Amino acid sequence: MRELDFTPFSVAIQAADTILMASLEELTLQTTITDLREQFKQGLLSSFSLTLFYLLRIQKYDTRLRSIIELNPDALTEATRLDELSRRDMEEGLLHGIPVLLKDNIATGDRLHNTAGSLALRHHRAPDDALLVKQLRSAGALILGKTNMSEWAFAMSSNAPSGYSARGGQVVNPFARELEVAGSSTGSAVAVAARFAVAAIGTETAGSIIAPASFNGVAGMRPTTGLVSNDRIIPVCSSLDSAGPIARSVHDLTMLLTVIATQSEQSADSNTSHAQLARSFTVSLKDKPLAGLRIAVIRGCLLNYSDTDETLLGGLLKTLDSAGCRMIDVSIPDDKSAELLADRSDMLFSDMRNGINAYLKHNHAPVSTLNDIIAFNKADPKQRIPYGQDLLIRAQGCPMTSDEYATLTASTQTCALGIIRNAADTVDADILLSLDNHFSYVYSAAGVPAVTIPVGRDQSGQPHGATLVGVDRKTDNEVLAIARAVEKKLMLFESPQLE
Repeated sequence: MRELDFTPFSVAIQAADTILMASLEELTLQTTITDLREQFKQGLLSSFSLTLFYLLRIQKYDTRLRSIIELNPDALTEATRLDELSRRDMEEGLLHGIPVLLKDNIATGDRLHNTAGSLALRHHRAPDDALLVKQLRSAGALILGKTNMSEWAFAMSSNAPSGYSARGGQVVNPFARELEVAGSSTGSAVAVAARFAVAAIGTETAGSIIAPASFNGVAGMRPTTGLVSNDRIIPVCSSLDSAGPIARSVHDLTMLLTVIATQSEQSADSNTSHAQLARSFTVSLKDKPLAGLRIAVIRGCLLNYSDTDETLLGGLLKTLDSAGCRMIDVSIPDDKSAELLADRSDMLFSDMRNGINAYLKHNHAPVSTLNDIIAFNKADPKQRIPYGQDLLIRAQGCPMTSDEYATLTASTQTCALGIIRNAADTVDADILLSLDNHFSYVYSAAGVPAVTIPVGRDQSGQPHGATLVGVDRKTDNEVLAIARAVEKKLMLFESPQLE
């Protein structure tokens, strides 16, 4: 199990300016990427100091939270390089000097490993950066390290808790140990909530960005499927997988999406056949009025809201009503939901084996196939698969042909898009609204964008999120703009008190 290595930073940590580090505690509570970049430009802050601040917080608090699986040993060296460029007025882009974390299934071509939380890949270093990592670096972002995750993106065992991996251990909610962390991008969401980096990149097949962001009190976005490349990301299901940003504000989600969106059809990988050419999503930062907005509030979907959910949702709707929004309840037929859920499950596992085998082959991994991974785990089940590996075994044995998979993928997307468009058209809605990841298996299959923002905590202390879902694909700008307007109205972001 991982132990973070701070030796590359020991001299800097020992020499850290305690007054400066204390001032950054206050600064990073509310600041955005734009605010930090302005501090850099004015000479009030350096990337080196900011990176060191996050390293100190990780060293102090992450022993308990286990959100980080590995630190980039060259982080401070890279920060020094970026600061030198700043002094020479040669900044590299929108994220120059900004420390960012990556989920541990996104490849980097540096000294970081890419393991999906599995001990079978604990020595695996990819030969090159994933495309989205190249885009981050080109924009001047500093890759601070990799985050822990639900092993194999929650597709290893149906018995494992969210946030557990054999390599990284159990991720813990920063608000309280007993609270749920949810999804598979758990380390990314916890690290952002705990202020271990400015932002993180997670991945989602169905809810694994939205769920952990909601349950750890931060903002998260699943973009339109295909908008962000899946190149060199350890896959689950090519037609459902999407990387996306996790941050402390919609503002920062927008900045990150502008950078990692696919830049051209030529740079899109085989999983981005529906790629939307990138444009600046910062237009979403312009104020959008809430008055007159028509919101379809999703009910049903086999995941009926609990009394606690209804209380949170009721407060949210009351606030939006006072802002002039019009909310209309829309019920999703359970038979349609059940059909979609069954088909999506078959689709997911039928593609996983081929996708993992292709990744292992093309990135020179120490094991060659999913079957090798299953055998490796069986050799030491107590350490490697304490919760079993029934989902990996299911994926290995899936009999679906490529033609059957293509047919099922098309019908599943058609069904999901039909559910969303019918819900929106019934009430002429601008946006759909649900709580947490209640609607995730629909929006993910449809490929439409979704953004979650904090909506408060329930009586147990568990954070929850208001999740806004686009009425069609490629409505990312609209969803971001509405999410930012709702966020500004709610102002419910809360930092956990770490011990």
